[in-house]
Amino acid sequence: MNIYQAINFIMQKGYAVGKDRKNEQQRFFYRGIDDVMNVFQPLMAEAGIFIVPEVLEAKREDRQTAKGGNLIYSVLKILGIVVDPTTEGVHDSERAMTYEEPWVDEETK
Repeated sequence: MNIYQAINFIMQKGYAVGKDRKNEQQRFFYRGIDDVMNVFQPLMAEAGIFIVPEVLEAKREDRQTAKGGNLIYSVLKILGIVVDPTTEGVHDSERAMTYEEPWVDEETK
């Protein structure tokens, strides 16, 4: 299974994560990142891949809430790099594009 097949496997086995949480103050439903990762992490482990986040940009601002309190507002621009044991950084290695089985480190097996 190459990296594209691994991602396709996860997409086939996964399911839409519902917006089951509610923000009572602002009255909207949402899904949290933990909800998404709880569904997809076991599938990613089975496919032998994982995501490495890289923060590209970070901004912080002090804001005032509607009730006069202080709020620190943060905006992150993040690149999520999907890798497997054969991938070298952002760019796919040749093996990641063509392997048939997830890589097993014989020394730690």
